Parts: sequence; C-alpha cells; structure tokens
Amino acid sequence: MSEPAPKGSPAHPLPHRLDCWAILGRAISLYSAHWQAFTRVLLWPVLQIGLGVYISQTLSLLVITISEPILHDYWWLILGGLLLMVGFGLFLMFRGAWQYAVYWASLCRNAWEADQGLPLDFKNAYQNIVREKKAGYLTLSGTYFSLPLLTFMPVLLFSLLGSMVGPSALEVLFLAGFLQSLLLMAVWLFSLVPLSFVFQIAAFEKGIPINPLPIFRLSLKLTLKRFWSVLSLQMLVFLMTNCLIPQPLIWLARFTHAITPLDWIHQQLIQTLLSGNPSLWREMPWPGGSMLSDPSITQMLVHTLSDLCLSTFITLLLLPLGTFIFTLLYKDILKCDRSKKTWVGI
Repeated sequence: MSEPAPKGSPAHPLPHRLDCWAILGRAISLYSAHWQAFTRVLLWPVLQIGLGVYISQTLSLLVITISEPILHDYWWLILGGLLLMVGFGLFLMFRGAWQYAVYWASLCRNAWEADQGLPLDFKNAYQNIVREKKAGYLTLSGTYFSLPLLTFMPVLLFSLLGSMVGPSALEVLFLAGFLQSLLLMAVWLFSLVPLSFVFQIAAFEKGIPINPLPIFRLSLKLTLKRFWSVLSLQMLVFLMTNCLIPQPLIWLARFTHAITPLDWIHQQLIQTLLSGNPSLWREMPWPGGSMLSDPSITQMLVHTLSDLCLSTFITLLLLPLGTFIFTLLYKDILKCDRSKKTWVGI
C-alpha cells in the first residue's frame, strides 16, 4: 500500500507559474518556428488596407490636376468615375481592416495550437469568430479600435472652431486642441495595458456579449493578477514591433533602394497636391508650412512618409509575435492564478 500524503500537504501541487521572461522566450521560439505561416494569412488583409488608402488618396488628388473647362463640361462623368473608384478603394480598406481585426482574435487559437503541437487550422479559427461570434465581436473590435480615434477629436474640434472665429484665434485654438489630444493619447496608450487580453478572451470564451464592457472588465481583472508582467511584456512588444524589428528593415530597404517605388508614389502625390493649390502649405496655421516649398524639405517629407508607411506595414505583419506572448500569458494566468482576487483586491 502507498503511504498517505503528509497531513497538511496538498494532494495536487499548484502548477508552476511562468515569469515574463519564460513567456517571452517560449513565444519567440514558437514565432521563429511558425512566423511564415502566421504572416502569410495576414498578407492579403494588410495589402487590401494599403491599396484602399492609396487608391482613395490618388484619385482624390487627380481631380486637382483636371483643367477647369474639362471639369465643367464633363463633371458628371468625372464625378461618377471618382465616386466609383473611391468607393472601391474604401471597400478594399474596410474589408481588409475587418479581416485583419478577425485574425487579431482567431490567431490566438492558432498560437495555442502551435504551443500544444497541434496542426494549425487558420480557417477553422477564423470561421469560429465570423460564424459564431460575429455580432459581439463586431461591437467589441469596433469599440476597441475607435478609442485611438477619439484622441484626435480635440484638435479637430478646436481647429474647426478657430477657422470659424478667425485667423487670429486659429493658432491658439489649434495648440490648445493639440495639447488635449496629446493628453488623451497618453491615456489611451496606458489603457492598452488593462485591455491586453481582450482578443484572447474573444477567441477562447464560448460567446461574446454585445456589450463589450464585461470583456474589458475581465481583461482588467486578468491584467491585475500579473500587472508588472503584463506591463513589461507590453513595452517589450511595442519596442520589438515598432522599433527593433522594423527599423533595420527600413534601413536595409533604403540602402538597397527597394523603397524607391514608395518614394516615387509619395513624390507624385505631394507634387500633385502642391501643383493644384500652390498656396496651400503657406496658408497653414504653423510657421513650417511655407518651408514645404523648398525641394529639400519636400524630399525629406517624401522619405519620411515612405519610411512611415513601410514601418506600419511591417508592424501590422508582426501581430503574431504579440499574439504568441499574450496567449501564453493568458493561459498561464488561467492555469496558475485561480484565486478570484487580484493584487489590488478587485
């Protein structure tokens, strides 16, 4: 007969909790093994977003170059073609954004499949969100992704108010709105920490309520169980996906001239805009507006836009890295932190 367990000792010891460095190491190992498969499914949604943005902007600026007699005689044809193409561009942009938002949650299930050594079923994970949780996920993702847009409201409203009051108040009101937008942006960036597990909850819970607040509260509760680990990993993910990985690739693209097509596109867009209204930049409410008539300044702006667009493209494709990290942390919290209390007593 086996000896009974000593009095007071647990029959089943608690699982070993992984610290943030163990989570990070495991996530990087999994991402290194599966990054091609995870990146491949994101390529088409990201390309749709980029194509939609450039089609809409290019066609809008082309109208500026049309001479006034032609615009007057064929306005109905030009307007109809413009609306059709801009509508197509917006369709591509919103379709790609929706697909990308769905993958933001569905890839969490695939990340867990990779960790468990199971076959990666991207289609089934995607359909699980679209077919079974579409209504709830639509409101959840819409609320989550609209939060950064709210940070621009003060600068837009104050600029509009300044344009109605007069040029004398425009600069002051623009500055006041800009400072308030910066404050709201700081608040939004900090809010990303308590909302770290929103998409993991959406992926693994059986249902998603129409009201996103319960999902936000559950994410906050899970975050407070490992606050310092979540904060540290959020900062590391931000640095890796926005600086440490994209910047060397941008320098390489600039060195090999692979970024030249983007430079040419932005050069044409800026030249078209300036040729249609040469006084546009000089009338801006800040002193730097008149500087854009200098070719060297314009060239610097072109390079900055190209670098920013390429960096955004790379960052969007690096989504699976953060997905691996926070999916592993989410599962570890559920496995090890079974108490209903958090470190602040919530």
